[in-house]
Amino acid sequence: MTDLNRMNELEAQASALREQKRWCEARKCYEEMITLGLGPMDEAKILANIMQMYEKEGNIEKAMEAGTRAFDIVQTYRLYETNEGAHLRGFIRGRLGRLRGEPFPWHLPIAFFAAYFIGAIKQ
Repeated sequence: MTDLNRMNELEAQASALREQKRWCEARKCYEEMITLGLGPMDEAKILANIMQMYEKEGNIEKAMEAGTRAFDIVQTYRLYETNEGAHLRGFIRGRLGRLRGEPFPWHLPIAFFAAYFIGAIKQ
């Protein structure tokens, strides 16, 4: 079986296990995916999934480790310069903040909507 076929198989298994709320088993699928020699974007995405599974399992320390690794990959490879990478970075950053117990930065959405309504941001 090729790595791509194995990757697709593991991804399907992980999705099914997540729907069944079998977090540990889904995480193990993601952990196997990491061993398949992924590019930086895929590796960061898989680590973000591992972070979520550890969080669901209640292992906050391991969740933060996986999230930090994912964030470091996004930063190192400047993945944030694409829309997909920017969304991934925002997701990881927000999730890590939540895991650390940081308050939500309410000033950011308020500033965005204020700028939108005064016309500073064009559609």
